[in-house]
Order: sequence, then structure tokens, then C-alpha cells
Amino acid sequence: MDNKIAGELIDKYFQGRCSAEETAIIETWYNRIAEEQKLSGLPDLQQRHAQIKYLLPKDPAAGKTRAVFKIGYRIAVAASLIIAFFAVFFFYRSGGGLQDFSKVNIPPGTNKSILTLADGRKISLTDVSKGNVASQTGVNITKTAEGTLIYQLTGDANDLPSAINRVETPVGGQQIILLPDGSKVYLNAASSLTFSSGLGKEAERRLELSGEAYFEVAKDKAHPFIVSSGKHEVRVLGTHFNISCYAGEIIKTTLLEGAVKIHAAADIAVLKPGQQSVFTESQDLKIHEADLDEAVAWKNGYFRFNEEKIRDVMKKIARWYNIDVQYSGDLTNEGFTGTISRYTNISDVLKMLQGTKAVHFEVEGRRVTVMP
Repeated sequence: MDNKIAGELIDKYFQGRCSAEETAIIETWYNRIAEEQKLSGLPDLQQRHAQIKYLLPKDPAAGKTRAVFKIGYRIAVAASLIIAFFAVFFFYRSGGGLQDFSKVNIPPGTNKSILTLADGRKISLTDVSKGNVASQTGVNITKTAEGTLIYQLTGDANDLPSAINRVETPVGGQQIILLPDGSKVYLNAASSLTFSSGLGKEAERRLELSGEAYFEVAKDKAHPFIVSSGKHEVRVLGTHFNISCYAGEIIKTTLLEGAVKIHAAADIAVLKPGQQSVFTESQDLKIHEADLDEAVAWKNGYFRFNEEKIRDVMKKIARWYNIDVQYSGDLTNEGFTGTISRYTNISDVLKMLQGTKAVHFEVEGRRVTVMP
């Protein structure tokens, strides 16, 4: 492909005519290039038309068209990145020998969750319109037009009882929660968060998490913020971090801002921004540098995979699209790397994965069979 073709797609983006797939390709490519070439001081993406075109390779190497989900693929230089990211568009439009998914209509997940109050009442937040959701002693619970659940303290803090609330998202659901202490939580699919309705007025701000959540913690040195997941515990004062702790999977804590202390079985570690802790099934705690974009991609509306095995890729897809995944045959053990919007039909995601020629899919209803 050449600069003319890539330039036409960029023009289409700025004219507002790109599909969700095309938009994800352009924005992901540009954000990576901007970071690698230290362009953080530039204005936002809508004002970067000239800079984007300037970054196009002057003489791109000719070669076979490839999909963005490339087995074992690593981005080395800007030229290879733009070729790989834009090539996927033309691969699909030219047929590429892919199975026809035109009749597959499985939409992405949406904002939906269940709120369980201290008295056992369950409220489907999907079915509740904006405004008042419930009231408990000393706190009002409301929902915004965008679906955010808001806890607001109203009574005398000294009179607040210990009322435990729980917010649970199903497969294919997500929920944003503004906690009583002002902290903000993004709860991913198939997850649950348990906390006190008087959070912030007790000695500790203690929560229990199952699944995955991104936290923006309100600073309060007098009241430590503690997130527990079984034998794994994260203690913070004020910070931004992500925890993934789905049942049967390793626990990952990724720090973006501030500092957190990890208590995992007999181990204790302090994370610095940009680091990730991994608590394995053998109860070992390991610390390494994190891919921050990958860790919070779900919160920002994307799937991002970095040399992940197909079964791990499909776990994330299954949780979001509410599908049943089955496997057939001797599947590849190679890793998949790529980025795509979480808000596109599942057919687009399957096309990109199948474009690697490493896996193929059969879809029947909500059952997806993965084959070599």
C-alpha cells in the first residue's frame, strides 16, 4: 500500500465518515506514534491532521497485506506500525479469504448492573431511569442520564450505620460508580464490588472486589483505601490503579498514579507508577513494568492484546459479548497482538482474529467455536 491510500483513510477520519473499526485503527496508531516520538505537547487528535500526514512513511516497503492482529507481532518503528494498522482496512475490504460474518449479529456489552442494598433488596440499574434509585440512613443513591451510580452522604456522619452495598455487573455489562468518599470506580463485565454506604466516615475505606475494576481514589490520609480480593489486598491513600482478579485467573494490579502497597499472602510490595504486580496461582508475587495502555484499554473502550494466547483473548471477548466459547482441534500456542473497539459488533472482532489465518470461527447463535 502507499501514502495515497493511507492518506485517503485519514481524510475520511477527519470528515467523520470512518466506521468504528477504522476509527480505532487511526486513533490507536496515532497515540502510539505520538508517544514514541514524544509529541505529547501537540493539540488533540482533531487538530493533528498535518502532523499525522507528516508521520506517514515517505517510501513504504511493498509487501503482502497483513491484519492488525498479527501472530507474535511487535511494533518496531513508525513505518511498520502505519503499514500494519492501515493494511487491515484494505485486507477486509478486499475479501482476504475470510469466512462471511455478515449474518452474525452479536452486539457489544452495555451499562447494566444489579445493586443489592443492606436489607437485601435488589435493584436492576438497567431498568431504573435517571434520578433517585434508593435511600438509606445518611445517604442518597442516584443515577445520572449517562448511567453513573452516585452515592451522596446526607446525614450526620456519627449516626451512619454500617450498611453494606454490592454492585454486580453481569457478563456483557459494565458500571461506573461514584462512591460516598468521592472515589470513582469503573466496574468491568462479570465483576462485583462490595462496600459500606458510609465509606469515608469509618476508620478504613474497605472494599471487596471480584472481577476487574479501575479506581480513581479520592485522597484522604486519615482513611486508608483498601481493596481486598481473597488473599490479595491493595492499600492506597489516593491514586489511580486497575485490578483484575477474575476467579481462576492470576491477579494483576497496575498503577498509573500515586503509590499502592500490595499484601499478597506472605508477600508485601510497593508499586510505583507504571508498574504491575502479578499474584500467581502458586501465590508468588512478581513486579514488572506495565503496558498501561493494555491494562486500562477496557476502560477506554478498547480490546488490546499483547501476545496473548487465543484462550485468554476469547475469555475477554466472551465476558463482554456474553457468548459461549468452545474449542476444537489443535489450536496455535502463539500470541496475538492488536487493538479494536469494544463497541463494535463481534463480527468485526472475529474478522480481525481470523485475518491472522491462525484461527477460524464458527458461530451459531451465541456459541462461538474456535478452530485452527
